[in-house]
Parts: sequence; structure tokens; C-alpha cells
Amino acid sequence: MRRPWISLTALVLVASCVIVIVSSEDGSDYSDSTTHSKEQETTTNKDSTTVDSNVPGPMEIMMNEMFDEFYRRALPSVTQFGFDPNISTDCSAALVKFALGLRKMEPWAMQMFDASGKLAPGLIRGTLGDLGNFHECLEVVARKRIDDSLDFTGRFCTVYVNMANNTLVPKVLDRFQAVGMLIGRRDPLNYVGNSMFKGMRNSICIPSVCSKEDISYIATIMAKKIEATVTIRGCTAKGEKTSNSTQRAVIKLISILFLIVGSATVFDVVCRFTRNPKQDDAVSKLEKNSDIFAKLIEILLGMSIVTNTEKLLHTEPRNISDQKLMFIHGMRFFSSAWVILGHTYLIADPTGTTSLSNVISLVDSVFTTVIANAFPSVETFLFVSAFLMSYNVQRSLQNCKNMWFIVPLILLRRYIRLTVPAMLIVGIWLLVPLLGDGAIMNDYKARFLESCEKNWWRVLLHTNNFVPFFDMCLGHLWYIDIDYQLYGLLIIIPIIMLRSPKHGVLIAVISTISTILYIAYTTVSLGLQPTVVFTSTNIDSTVNTTNLVQFRPWAHVGSFNVGIVLGYLIYKQPKIRMQKLTVIVCWMVAACLNLTVLLKPHDWFSVDYVDFSSAECILYAVFHRLAWSLGVAWVAFACATGRAGVANDILSWRALVPLSRLSYGAFLSHVVILLTQLMMQEERIAYNHLTKMMNYFAVTMASFLCAYILYLFCEAPLAVIERMILGGDLFKKPRSRLRREQHFAGLNSRSMKHPDTTMDDDLRVESTNRTISSLAPPTRSIARNDGPTAVTTNEAVAGTTFQTRNHSYL
Repeated sequence: MRRPWISLTALVLVASCVIVIVSSEDGSDYSDSTTHSKEQETTTNKDSTTVDSNVPGPMEIMMNEMFDEFYRRALPSVTQFGFDPNISTDCSAALVKFALGLRKMEPWAMQMFDASGKLAPGLIRGTLGDLGNFHECLEVVARKRIDDSLDFTGRFCTVYVNMANNTLVPKVLDRFQAVGMLIGRRDPLNYVGNSMFKGMRNSICIPSVCSKEDISYIATIMAKKIEATVTIRGCTAKGEKTSNSTQRAVIKLISILFLIVGSATVFDVVCRFTRNPKQDDAVSKLEKNSDIFAKLIEILLGMSIVTNTEKLLHTEPRNISDQKLMFIHGMRFFSSAWVILGHTYLIADPTGTTSLSNVISLVDSVFTTVIANAFPSVETFLFVSAFLMSYNVQRSLQNCKNMWFIVPLILLRRYIRLTVPAMLIVGIWLLVPLLGDGAIMNDYKARFLESCEKNWWRVLLHTNNFVPFFDMCLGHLWYIDIDYQLYGLLIIIPIIMLRSPKHGVLIAVISTISTILYIAYTTVSLGLQPTVVFTSTNIDSTVNTTNLVQFRPWAHVGSFNVGIVLGYLIYKQPKIRMQKLTVIVCWMVAACLNLTVLLKPHDWFSVDYVDFSSAECILYAVFHRLAWSLGVAWVAFACATGRAGVANDILSWRALVPLSRLSYGAFLSHVVILLTQLMMQEERIAYNHLTKMMNYFAVTMASFLCAYILYLFCEAPLAVIERMILGGDLFKKPRSRLRREQHFAGLNSRSMKHPDTTMDDDLRVESTNRTISSLAPPTRSIARNDGPTAVTTNEAVAGTTFQTRNHSYL
């Protein structure tokens, strides 16, 4: 039986060497005149004897016989391609030169052959590809004999060979099945016949004068003889990588950001080290006489790396209200870590992995189910977002008279804080091709990079989740689209609760039931999966479940509404009395709900076939998101009301506060890091828990480091500018620098006088107090009754000048 790799890599190129035999007999020589000269002799260092390079050795004789056999078998195809008008003349001549150079063992020809992929070892265990050697291929240089000028270089192409229609494959599998080697394993033909499966991957190094169409035509003709289909993707030659206008614009923008932040940091450091009483008096006079100067000072200090790092690391709760909601930080961090863990395992190229059967074996463990079933973490994020929105609406807009003017402003501020960092990450993602290249990047550019070049505007409009996954610009950004969509639509519920809590709860219940019914109808009518089952052999069903349910906002309405209702309850009824038995029962119910949602997919991950139309699958599909959010809601309620004990101590640990503030940046950057790592991969890697967990810790550290940089150069400066404009600070008389410092020093003592009037902005998605104060008529103050002490909105703002310095966005 002839091996497929011979037909698709070596045979295609070597076949044309029949022409070379005739040419060499006529005295034609296309080789490089500087190598393998007939007169060249080699002298050994050991005995100084001369070895005649023209005398063939045993290995050379064997290779010549092998080439002669190839020529004889390939003669009909060579004759066909030699006169085929679909192949360019330059390509035909280059292939002939390559064949002659290979027979003469010229370095550049051997290099080109060596860089091409071969038949991957471990095919029976699921090793589906050989990546070849990308950089070795691009280093190939073949020169003309006449003037020693450049003739061509190497071009690296990816080849996918699909054997779905091959009659031999089922026979081979039957033989393995007959001896029991495949008993209990999944049928490989279920994957091979799927439309998402492109085939076994290989790589081929060809002359740069051959186009993708030339090689695709030759490979297609040859593949028909072995009952296979061939797809050529991602052909790249040296010197073809150049920057485009978008990339240059992003580089300029990043340079400007570094210049501004760097200048602000230098200014801050100089002020700190050169400060003296005379200088303070001079600065104070300038600030009093010039509002513009005072605002400029405030903006510069707000962009300083030193100042913003101090804000980031500030973990002291400012009041009792902050203290009881500190558990939010833990929820954010652990959910972010879970998302990164899931993506570390899931973002991998099957053709760049050795022994995919190991993946199936790993799925049999419950530990892998916890990792792969990471989608409930999204429900936690949405619950937290809704909880804070509802809590802040009840707290800040209780007596607001400009409600319908304030709400659009709240949505605008949230849009800015969510979108600007995401767009910066998109811009950085477009720069990845300039950082390096590789065999997988050569193929994946069209899948991931070009989708961002075409659909970046969807990130700007938050409609990225309404296109198929492979057309999305950075697929993980579907979450922020859903977050903003639900935030904008369902903010009406806590606003209605301000006047009529019953009507607000009724709307929440009706909207939740409506979306549950829609999910049930969609799942049953389209035969979708109960959740995203990555191990299913029906890859089309997995993709459809992701696109039509998981990425749609209505699938998450229940989780969002649970957060809204709990936020209202915590603010209005912070001291609900419950018996110990009731608390224990609630903890048990919450644990059962969350464990069921988390572990039930193990039954579907670990088997080959699942009847997704069964009752348990439909019930899980309909209720698992709501059930998870109800379990998380009890944990949040218990922490906020002092019934969580050790759980609250862990979630409220102050060390998690800075990490929580960086969680949004880590979420944005970690997929970019994983995809960059994947596309830079040059060799097959093993898929096991050890390599994945080691990679997870490295990616997590890199993600939070990138999040810190994003915070310093985007989020923190953006918060200063946004607060100055939309928060009303731009139109207020600025406080002098010395008065601001005195105010910051005494902030904690003053805020404790009104324990419920301030709240850490890390736990406030929108700083509405400042906005209301700046937009309210000057002759009227808006009274609020926050706990035991009634204060006006302006008084609350006076006690919370510093509360918008730290920001978190999830």
C-alpha cells in the first residue's frame, strides 16, 4: 500500500524528476554552481586521505534506486502536469530544478525536502499532523547558474488531507476492532465525516514561484488517486510579511499612550522628591488663580504609574458597606481564574497535538469536567454585574428627579469603561503577526486575525455575539457584549423597583420564564446540546449550541434577574432573621444546585453517543444557568448578612482586592496570550494535565501582568478623563493639591461618620453620586436616607471625592 504522505508531499515534487533525467543526459544543469562541484574533493583531518566525492556509497546507491522507482511510477503524472496549462511555467521549471537538486543532494534542495512534513507517527492514537519546519523552509535560497542571482526561495504551505471517502480506512478500523483495540473507544469515522473536520494536517515546502493555486491543483489531482480530498491553506514566503495601515495606527496610538503616561509619571516622581514648603505655596497660589492649571495637575497625577499603582494596591475598606460586600472581589477573581483555566485546556490545535486519544482519556475524570464545564463562571460574572447595578440604583437614585436623564449617562459611562479597553486589546491582537510567525499562525491568520480586520466594528457596537463563532473578532468578547446588552435592557427593572418593588419583581419573573421557554423551544426544535459538549463527535451540533444559545443574551436573562432581585433585597432588607436550620438547609440546597450544574455534563463528556432529546438533557439545558445563579445568590446573601463564615473570610481576603480590580483586564488579555502562544507553536506538543497545568499558571501570571499594564495605560487614565467629563468634575472648582492630600489622609475617619454614604468604587459599576450631584440644579439638594443618618447627595459626594480612583468593570 502506498503511503498518503508520499503522494501529497514528496511524490508530487519528485515525480517531475523524470524530465530531469532527460535534461541531465543532455548536459543541462540547473543547480547552484557553488555547491557539489564535480571537481570538489574532501580531505579528512584524521589521516589526510582524499575521498573522491564522485564515488557513490551504499546509502547513495540505495537513494538513487528509490528515486528511479519513484520516477517510473510517477511518469504518467509527470507527463500530464508537464503539458497542463493550469500550472505556471515558472513553477514547472522550479519543480524540475528542485528535483535535480534533490537528486544531487544540494543543500538548498535537501533543506526544502527536510522542512516538509512527513507521515505523523502515532496516527492510530490520534496524531493528525506534522507541522514541518516553517523557518527552515523560509530560509531556503536557490540561485541561478548563469549569474548567481536569486532564482527562488522557499514557500511554506499547510495541506489538509481528508480521507473520509477512502474505502481503505473503514477496513483498517474493522481490523483493529476485530482484535479488540478499539473496543470502548469512540469511532474515528464520526469525526472524519464531520464538516468541521478538515483532515490530517501536513506541511509542504515549495518554490516561492509556485502559487497556492499551482500546488492546490497538483495536490488535488494526486489526491483523487487515493480517494482523498486536499485543502491548501496559509502559504507564506519570506519577505511577504509587511505592516498595514491599521497596524501602524495602533503602534502610533500605543506610543502616544506610553509617552503621556511616562511623562505624567516623571512629573509625579519629580514632585514627590523635590517637594518643599515654598513650592507648595507657589503651587497652591497657581491652583487658586487658574482652574485650568489645577485640572491639568489632577489629570497628570491621575495618569501617573506611581499614583495609580498606589490606588490599585489600596485594600482598606472605607466603611461598613464596603466591608460587607468585600466578597465580590473573591467571586470576581476566582471566576476569572476559572475562565483562564478552561481556555487553557480548550484552546489547542488538534493537528498540533500528539495522541488525541489521550484527550478522550482525560475527559473520563471528574477533574477534567470541572475544567471543561467552565461556562457557569460567566453566570457568576453576570450575577455580580446585575447585583451591583441593582444595589447602586437603589442606593443612589432613590430620590432622583432627573431619572431619565441620568440613566443614559450611566449607560454611556459603562459603555466607555467596557469598550475602550476591549478595543485596545483588539488593536494589540492585530499586531501579533508582526511579533513572529510559525506553521500554525500561517494557517490561523484567516480564522482569527482576518475576522478582526473585518468585524472589529462589532466589538465597538457590542454585536460581536450575533455572528458565528469563527467570524467573531476575538471570540471570548461575546461576554462583554452580553453584559452590556443585558445591562442596558434590564436596568429598567431596578428603576421600577424604586417606585414599585412588586412590579419590578413581576417583570423579572416574566422575562425569566419567557427566556426559559424560548431556550426549551430552540433546544428541542434544533436538536441542540444541553450545554457546550466539546467532546461530542457531532462538532456541528456543538458549534450550533454555542452560536444559537450560549452566545445569545436571552439565555442569561435568568442569571441577571437573580442578581437584580438580590441587590434590591440586600439593600432594603440587610438584616433578615433566619433560623440556623433554615441557613443549613439553604447551604445544602445551594451546594446541590451548583454541584449538579457543574458535574452533570460528565455523563455527556465521557461517552460517545448521547441522546440530547432526553428529558434530563432538556431540563439541564433550560434550567442550569438559572440554577447556578441561584446557588451563587445564596453565597452572596450569606456573605453580605454574616452567615458565610470561612467562605466569606476567603472571598473577602484583602489580597484578592487588587487581583479583582485587574480581573477584567486579565479576561481580555488571556485569550490573546493563549492564541499567540498557539500560533507561535512550531512542533507537536503532548496533551496531559501536567503540561496544561504548568501552562495555566504561566498564562495566569502573564494575563494579570498584562492586565496591570492595561490598567496603568488605559483603564486608570480613562477613568480620570471620564470622571472629569461625565462625572462633572470638569465643571467644578478644583480642590488645591494640598487640600486634596489632606482630604485623602482623613478620608477614612470622615467616611465612618456616615457608614452607608460611601462605597468602594471597585464594588460600584457606576459612580452615580458624582454624576447626579454635577447635573442637579444648584438651588436644590437631593435628600437620601441611607441607614441611620440622612444626608444630601451633595454631602455624600463631598465625602466620596476619592471613591472613583479605583475601577473594576466586570
